[in-house]
Amino acid sequence: MNENRVDKTNVVVYKPTKPIRKISEAVYYYLLSLVPKGRLVTWDGLRDFVSKKLGVNIEFETRLEDQLSNIGFFSKMKDNRYKEVSSVGNTGWDAKDKLEAEGFELSKSTKYLYKVKDFKKYLFDFDKETNVSAEDFERIDREGLACLKNFKNCIID
Repeated sequence: MNENRVDKTNVVVYKPTKPIRKISEAVYYYLLSLVPKGRLVTWDGLRDFVSKKLGVNIEFETRLEDQLSNIGFFSKMKDNRYKEVSSVGNTGWDAKDKLEAEGFELSKSTKYLYKVKDFKKYLFDFDKETNVSAEDFERIDREGLACLKNFKNCIID
């Protein structure tokens, strides 16, 4: 028997995740409505901005009851979802035409994705370019999509 043998046992170390707060997707739509023509955002940028304001990690949550009771909102909504790109500047084919219409240069990235050229220089900085407060997020989260009717930039008039 080999006495120099090391006993290798697998030890599982449990590391609890940081607490995550789920907030209404209405906050997501509100933030996207603030992004002006010629600017872009990333999913992480949106989430990090709200997380920092609220002091807790967040995830946007679809609330079916809120959507169903405000179904008309989606037909009047200023849909800026095409302005969201991945952390490396990729976007889907469905956003390509709208982004090109705003003057962005795109190139084929994969079979189904396009990459926005120099996307980082177009990223919108919510900290520097808005004065949104944690109280605004709390109100929108509490009231849901109906609250966005009160914000001019969220609805096409």
